[in-house]
Amino acid sequence: SRTEIALVKDGNGYLTATFNFSGEQYFTFGKDLLAPGCVASGLNHWMKADGLVQKNTTTGNVTAWNDESIFDRHPDVVNSDPQWVGVGTNYNPIVRFDGDDYFRIDNVENRQFPNSFSSGEVFSVAKTTNLATNLGNPYDFGGVNNSHYPHSNGYIYNDFGTSLRKAWHATNLTVLEGGGTTSGPAVNQADWQVFHSYSAANDWKSGFNGKFQYTATTNTPSFAVPQNVHIGATYAWPYVGDIGEVILYNRKLTDIERGKVLAYLGIKYGITQNVNYLEGTAGNTIFAADGAGGSIAHDYDIAGIGRQDCQGLNQKQSKSVNSDEFVTVSKGALAASNAANTGVLTNNTFLVWGNNDASIYARTTGLPTGLPAAVEVWMNRKWKAQTTGAVGNVTLTVPSKKMAGMDKSAAHYLIVSDNSGFTGATAVALNIVGQNENLTLDFSTYDTNSDGTVYFTFGGKALPPAPPADAFVWVYDAGNANNPVGAYAWASNGDGTFKKCNFFTGGFDRDGSGTEVAGADAAA
Repeated sequence: SRTEIALVKDGNGYLTATFNFSGEQYFTFGKDLLAPGCVASGLNHWMKADGLVQKNTTTGNVTAWNDESIFDRHPDVVNSDPQWVGVGTNYNPIVRFDGDDYFRIDNVENRQFPNSFSSGEVFSVAKTTNLATNLGNPYDFGGVNNSHYPHSNGYIYNDFGTSLRKAWHATNLTVLEGGGTTSGPAVNQADWQVFHSYSAANDWKSGFNGKFQYTATTNTPSFAVPQNVHIGATYAWPYVGDIGEVILYNRKLTDIERGKVLAYLGIKYGITQNVNYLEGTAGNTIFAADGAGGSIAHDYDIAGIGRQDCQGLNQKQSKSVNSDEFVTVSKGALAASNAANTGVLTNNTFLVWGNNDASIYARTTGLPTGLPAAVEVWMNRKWKAQTTGAVGNVTLTVPSKKMAGMDKSAAHYLIVSDNSGFTGATAVALNIVGQNENLTLDFSTYDTNSDGTVYFTFGGKALPPAPPADAFVWVYDAGNANNPVGAYAWASNGDGTFKKCNFFTGGFDRDGSGTEVAGADAAA
């Protein structure tokens, strides 16, 4: 008979198991066939920062970063001191390269393994941290020249699998090399991006987050690797930035397969993908991007949690990496990292959400009827959340300071509905926890039409009426009124905001001119 014992990661790049040998026994090792988006066919290299990483526990220096594909093409050389960062983006780790770091495959069997490719497709999750000095690329899997993401001149140079290097500017879309054409949207490589390219006969494309930015209809594939495979560099040009994951296939993927891989990366790293999000088995849609890129509502700041074992995905808490988004959802209590979250998701379950990119300032416009009297205003920004499978209770967390246009001294509410018009919406009070507010709920409770989709936003009491334009507020230590050291005064700007005024012995500087205002004049 055969017994399978699961090996457990020890947090330092090793797998362990405890068992008892008795008599004569035989053992070996195996593993489940995992792949990004469950797309295993043609997967030739897979490096992920939350995977087979060995590091110095004191310094965080990475001593080994191993390939997750079935080929085990592990880099032999670790140059300098790449850093493992435990919480790099969306509560997941990344590897940091500071300009002299890289990993290289030197063994004869694997150092130039892409040489035999006739086509290929590559994905990387990367953020360039110094655009002015970077000359490197997140990887080098072959081509006729060096790649730069971007070069310090601002242009991307990409020779992935081609005999004619392509070069273009990701912001102004100017073409410099390769004879191709470009299209938007503009992209900043200083932000987290899923950068992906493919090369096939007379078919070469490269872009970001599901949108191809550069297209060439004439292409001769070439995957020659003259200087060995690199991660964190193109030969002689180390990368300056952060990398979460690098994935290589020895073929061009289908649109559905590409959508599966992009959804996997989008959920894991909180990077909005401009495609419908697909789960990895049957390719079912787990989040319908209304306009697949922002042309209709709810395509902005997409994030999600979910578990699917065939792709090794177990994202238990998530927030979009975009700076203007503030909603975090976690399975169980929000933790410092995804790995530290003790919540348990069931296999093949997902919860994905996005918003309409409207203002977060709350107003009365369109407020649904039937809400509690305490809900006088609601945010213009609305979210769509789509559930697949039995996700169960989750915790939604938002910063209190983001409840713009609402009375901060009163309760705030989650407003949730099964329709985008919020007809028959329900309002549930949020709990205040320090500087945040949260709520534990099962979104499916509000999915009365059973289509897996609900909509939500936030509301509360309106701000008190603004003071008149000449209002002046004086706050001081009542126990030391004659010498109010540390006293504060604010003058109204007339629009609901105030400016802080300097204190003088006899009064306050009300207009910033340096002229005192009499204390009697300044009294509230």
